[in-house]
Amino acid sequence: MLFNSFGYLFFMIIVFMVYWLSPHRFRWILLLGFSCWFYMCWEPVYILLIMGVTAVSYAGARFVYDQKKKTVKKAVFIVSCLLILSLLFFFKYFNFVSDNVIGILRKFSIPAQPVTLRVLLPVGISFYTFQSLSYLIDVYKQKIEPEKHFGYYALYVSFFPQLVAGPIERSQDLIPQLKSEKIFRCEQAMGGVSWILAGLFKKIVISNTIAKAVDLVYGNLTSYSGGVLIIATTLFAIQIYCDFSGYSDIALGSAKLMGIELSHNFECPYLSDSVSDFWRRWHISLSRWLRDYIYIPLGGSRVSKARVVFNRMVTFFVSGLWHGAAWTYVIWGCLHGLYLTAEDWIYRAFHLRRDGKRRIWKVLLTFILVDFAWIFFRAENLSDAVYVITHMFEGAADPLAYILRTLRTPHVLSKWGAVMLTVEFAIFGVLEYICYRYHDYGQYLERKGKLYAYLFRALLLTAIVIFCTKNASGEFIYFQF
Repeated sequence: MLFNSFGYLFFMIIVFMVYWLSPHRFRWILLLGFSCWFYMCWEPVYILLIMGVTAVSYAGARFVYDQKKKTVKKAVFIVSCLLILSLLFFFKYFNFVSDNVIGILRKFSIPAQPVTLRVLLPVGISFYTFQSLSYLIDVYKQKIEPEKHFGYYALYVSFFPQLVAGPIERSQDLIPQLKSEKIFRCEQAMGGVSWILAGLFKKIVISNTIAKAVDLVYGNLTSYSGGVLIIATTLFAIQIYCDFSGYSDIALGSAKLMGIELSHNFECPYLSDSVSDFWRRWHISLSRWLRDYIYIPLGGSRVSKARVVFNRMVTFFVSGLWHGAAWTYVIWGCLHGLYLTAEDWIYRAFHLRRDGKRRIWKVLLTFILVDFAWIFFRAENLSDAVYVITHMFEGAADPLAYILRTLRTPHVLSKWGAVMLTVEFAIFGVLEYICYRYHDYGQYLERKGKLYAYLFRALLLTAIVIFCTKNASGEFIYFQF
């Protein structure tokens, strides 16, 4: 059940009505049931996976917290983590590891046959496994107490707005909200509607429109070269941001309709003036997870310079591998690790202040670096990525001819499409400004007054309706992770 579908619209209306018409003591049961139904709409049998992860992390945390013997406590903790990670490995990484092992053996002339599993990757498995692991680790380190109510914990793991693609929530932030009694407030509900409309606008109107041009180029790379590859890569940077932040906005809005606040996952990342600033603004919940559960436990930045580089590269290697079982994702992650290493060296070598003024050239340079890394994220394989890199400046020695050839390349973006995209980007710019300045669409509209709020929502809704007939289909990019 996609967020950008009529099925989800009807589902959300039913959930909203049933939730607020029901007594507080029954709401967690209803939300858990709706969340299970939501997940089973993709592949019913995979509900057993999320139930297994929930049971293992719940029981493991309870046992670890009550156990006095350190050796037994550590053993149970490790076994619980390995059980959860084994599911992630089996479904997401087994074929990747198998293919690479077979490739290495064949390099040494050792005969071996590849073992390939033909299984469907469970939607959202990377997200709910990481969310369960964070809970288990926090309990083991005695940062939090384990949740005694299995139902509330199961709802924490499977809460449908953030189940498939985050944000990756912490139990201490979400479970208390699930337990607390809610009083319906119209302002909060309308704020939720505003978030949902903004998310749908980003996904249907912008991301899906851009995807057609990007897919056309990246789906047939050898037919293109020069500036067209740069345009397609730049458009992909906008596409993936609108796609993923659009999902996050709909998730936040859906939760707000039930009086629940989820974490913000984006804070205008393309306005970052450094790569480190970018990672404070992009996929914030994953960045914090990697920092708290990988980077800091490895020693963080309180070790030797060489060890800091090692810790950083390991963290971003995991980040890349988390996104996908392919070397393109690993290179994407490691490239960001190298960016941060170089950035840290430059600031130290030239004694620059990180809290200096935000300059347009720093923002532009950061975007160029991030956009270059997106080539590996979007390319189907390493050879495609190499083709883009080696052909994107083909003919640039003659700048005028380079520009003219780019403009004359047919079928990438029509003149009417360019005009429409300009209008869409203008509205998108307003949405970004609101997030940057006010951090919340609902609060912004409350300040502006009811008339402005109705016009704002009507504008977004009109654009969504116009584009939904031809752009509504298409999964969110991060569903595959």
